[in-house]
Amino acid sequence: MGKTNLAIFGFFFFIYTLTWSGILITDNLVHFDVARNLALHGRTSLSCPSPGLHRVGKDGRAYSKFGLGQPVASVPLFVLGKIVTDALDSNKDETVTMAGETIPVYTAVQAAFTSFLNPIVTALTCAIFFSLCHHIGYGSRTALLLTLALGLATMMWVYSKRFWPHPLITLLLVGTVHALYRYKVSSIFWYLPLAGTLTGFAVFTRLEHIIIVPWLCLYVAILNQKPERRGVIELLRRESLFVGPVFAFLALMSVLNYLHFGHWFGSGYGGEALAFRTPLLTGLRGNLFSVGRSIFLFSAPLLLFFFVIGRFYRKHRWEASLILLVSISYLTLYSKWWAWSGGICWGPRFLLPIIPLLMLPVGLIMEKVKCRRLVKWGLIMVAAAGVVVQVLGVSVPLFNQTYEKAFATSFSDAMYFRHSQIPMHARELLLGHLDLWFTKGGYHTLGGVCLVASAVLCLILLIKLTKLEARRA
Repeated sequence: MGKTNLAIFGFFFFIYTLTWSGILITDNLVHFDVARNLALHGRTSLSCPSPGLHRVGKDGRAYSKFGLGQPVASVPLFVLGKIVTDALDSNKDETVTMAGETIPVYTAVQAAFTSFLNPIVTALTCAIFFSLCHHIGYGSRTALLLTLALGLATMMWVYSKRFWPHPLITLLLVGTVHALYRYKVSSIFWYLPLAGTLTGFAVFTRLEHIIIVPWLCLYVAILNQKPERRGVIELLRRESLFVGPVFAFLALMSVLNYLHFGHWFGSGYGGEALAFRTPLLTGLRGNLFSVGRSIFLFSAPLLLFFFVIGRFYRKHRWEASLILLVSISYLTLYSKWWAWSGGICWGPRFLLPIIPLLMLPVGLIMEKVKCRRLVKWGLIMVAAAGVVVQVLGVSVPLFNQTYEKAFATSFSDAMYFRHSQIPMHARELLLGHLDLWFTKGGYHTLGGVCLVASAVLCLILLIKLTKLEARRA
């Protein structure tokens, strides 16, 4: 499986690099600013505070309202970018505009390297998801098709393009579920602290991720029902192995809060963190059924979830329960928040982390595809629709003329958009307004051709490895 996982990572890495664009809005620059200060000065304050995106600490410095997980994960890439800019000896007087801000060219190069985190993170998510599919009992062919659908026909592709923190949360959640399932089937203890560390870092990245920790603890407790694992002492030992790292990250966050703001608890969001004032039905209707934010419109393969969740529950009762509890928790939380739509973004960005979990049961349909021609063509059509939607998302700038006109009055009432983003992007694509770096000609195009060739080679290797593993099975 090692070669196949590597080929999966390589394929998606090349595809995501081909459509990557990096820093988009001021939020992204804030993450970069924190990563730069961490790498250069060992501090988490901001050098260039942005209105509404920071809080002033007790030392008079400005601190980002966002979690620190994204900047911490980006530090190695920033260091690489700094090495490159130092080697090139860039002109420090030359400037460029990025996310509406004027910054030196060498800083823009460092920001580009730093924002390259998400192509790596999303490709790694696909590789781990493939491994999870294999271990949960799907054949190699089904696992490959399901992973391709996840990586190319859902919002995962679009969010690999820009420097949002949600792909990192997605990786950490998928990694947690994978580690816990591996513990279930192997009883290897180190999977529990691994899962706890991944969960803790997810909370460190976005505090609201803590709402699913009780469900993960419940899943660990259920795994304690095997005869050799029963007993209160054994249960407490296993729970402590999982929860210990989570508490360690919470303690770290409390210490940082005290050092920055003078109190142990709270969030950089301040009172905004508790602004759950949207009527639940309004948020649910927007995230599930609206033309501007429906998770099923922007990730079409998820429609198949409803056809298989019953069968998946009969086959994997506790995993299905975990998927439902985690997904419902995420959906409920973000449907209640005042900014449930996520502002200017592609689809319901807050729900990105649960997409791989909702895709997991869909493999049961693919296992039966040989027997039913109608099902086969249905799957092809749904997957094709998903790919088309994502191509529109990655090909066109998120800030475009059509989009800005539609949002001229309000950025928050996503349910009531006069037009969906999908036809907006289609219109912009027909006008030739592209956000693809390889279309600029010259060495850009040559680099794009090399990436396409590399992706094709990885796909050919994947097909051959899948056939080989199918024969062995």
